[in-house]
Amino acid sequence: MIRKFTADTRSLLLVAFLALNVGVSCSSKEEGPADVEPTERECEEDEQGEPASAAALTAEPSTGYVCPVEDQDWYSLTIPAGDQLVSVSLGIDVPLSPVEITYAIFSKNASGEPDAAVAQPPPNSVKIGAQLSLAHCIPPGDYLMVVRDQGDDGFDNRNAYSLAVTSQPDPDMSEPNADAATATALTSGTPQTGYVACRQDEDYYTITVPDDNRLSVTLTSPIAQYEPRVQVLTATGELIRAEENPRGPMEATDISFSQVLPGAGQYLIVVSDNDNENADPSVPYTLTVDTILDIDPNEPNDSPATATPLSGTPAACGANWSQTFTSTGTIGSEGDDDWFQLPVTGCNPGIVEATVEFDTAGLSAQQQWEFNTQVQAAVTVVRAHQQSACAEDNDCTTLVAACESPLDCAGIGDVCLPGQELCAGAVVCLPGGLCGANQMQRSYRCPPTSPECQPGNGAPPANVASLAAPIFNTSATWIRVTDFQGNGSAPERTYTLTVRVRGETDTNEPSNLPLGEILPQYERGDLFSAARPITVRDCTAGDCCGAGNGISGTISYDNDVDYYTYPHPCPGQDCTLRMVWSTEAGPVDIGINVYRAGGGSWVPAREPNQQENQAAD
Repeated sequence: MIRKFTADTRSLLLVAFLALNVGVSCSSKEEGPADVEPTERECEEDEQGEPASAAALTAEPSTGYVCPVEDQDWYSLTIPAGDQLVSVSLGIDVPLSPVEITYAIFSKNASGEPDAAVAQPPPNSVKIGAQLSLAHCIPPGDYLMVVRDQGDDGFDNRNAYSLAVTSQPDPDMSEPNADAATATALTSGTPQTGYVACRQDEDYYTITVPDDNRLSVTLTSPIAQYEPRVQVLTATGELIRAEENPRGPMEATDISFSQVLPGAGQYLIVVSDNDNENADPSVPYTLTVDTILDIDPNEPNDSPATATPLSGTPAACGANWSQTFTSTGTIGSEGDDDWFQLPVTGCNPGIVEATVEFDTAGLSAQQQWEFNTQVQAAVTVVRAHQQSACAEDNDCTTLVAACESPLDCAGIGDVCLPGQELCAGAVVCLPGGLCGANQMQRSYRCPPTSPECQPGNGAPPANVASLAAPIFNTSATWIRVTDFQGNGSAPERTYTLTVRVRGETDTNEPSNLPLGEILPQYERGDLFSAARPITVRDCTAGDCCGAGNGISGTISYDNDVDYYTYPHPCPGQDCTLRMVWSTEAGPVDIGINVYRAGGGSWVPAREPNQQENQAAD
């Protein structure tokens, strides 16, 4: 069909205005120079405006014009047997042409008409002045191809486009391996070469992992025209881990990581571009996957459902500390959470102490500094929130606990989510169908201002995290061991977890809010809300502070602050208040302060002496 368009000066100005207006509102084209529009225009005649009149593509580049508006130039092409990599180069060699040149390749139906689009450029690559150069994976056969303006509202009768289409065999000898069913089998430790040869190309590999093994995955590639990504999936396609190099077009790719797995079985490794939009058939990648014996004897214990039991029978929260329960493990990969469960009895209330420490024996001082930079021990006590039922982990992003400030979430994580006015959950559904709450967490920290935390002063402090937390009426205590920031791993270094419990010896509890952390914005009046009353003795009446007249307590756990309240002994008058106290020697530096009701600190009655073992007085 011959398509011809002519216009005089007056009608041309009107058409140009309409085209410009449509371009701005529909496809955001930039305005071209004033001399793009001639006073008279005549579009190039062609006979390929319909699929039935498509021109056959040859080895030589084809040229044409996108003119008039809504012009479509159709071509036919045949991909020979053995070829499946089709390279398309299309562009107008003028940066300010008003045409956003694009294309699409279609399969043919039984009547030889266009059927489904099998290849086209990503929308974000089509723009004024863009030169398209893309590779597509298309099976051998006969196809139709159309060249047009992206919005069908631009035209250019002065500047021709150039189209070149070539085909070749896929350089990746493992193809086809585009899904789990056609995945290429890997041998542990044997490098595998492949190519992300075309858009949407995903290379699937499969490997069998024995019991008590983890994966070591390495992907390397020279600089390429895509952003390499490697994923680890379960046999059913559930994502376990994904790593990528977004700077692949600017620097070589070297991705290497260890990955702890849910258990033995088949796993999939997928290599692709990070958004499946780019490719480079000229640059190979190398994938190496090893199965390595995991020295963590507890894996898999990455969830409460698979938690490692610290004891087969409940530990009693009695008058004395229980036996110490120990377990060893490793942080085998980034994001590795190791869960432990200790059944308890009589803990209403009780205290749990937990300590996790990495074994850095054999490392030089410098190596220990480097290790502590990569991995920081963290231990968390997770408690069940009785009001928050769940069926899966995602049910526990928030708890059924309304809040206006972190104080409203005391004892269940100290986090009030802004905008939701709900306390944050631990995003874990515990066995039994209750949400977990991060009651308290402690991690290894080495403040740079501390003299012992200066790398030039020998080895760093031990990589250890410890906590003491209250236990409320429950049948089990949950402990989670992690790298503090979740981005480190130490598959060759073990840690030791030690846990013990006892009953709460402070008979005045609760005399405070059980906070995981004390924040500056907490109002002291709120902290006083649980204060216990004490009696002021009148010495003038002979009722002085003698043996058996005092009130006793303990600093039982982290951030335990015991509050007491008493009435003014002589309202409206000045009088002297005498305080008598006695503290036993121990690791707690006890301080005593007296506060005015509704006011600030009145006087520190006893300053902590900041000694390792405070003397009794």
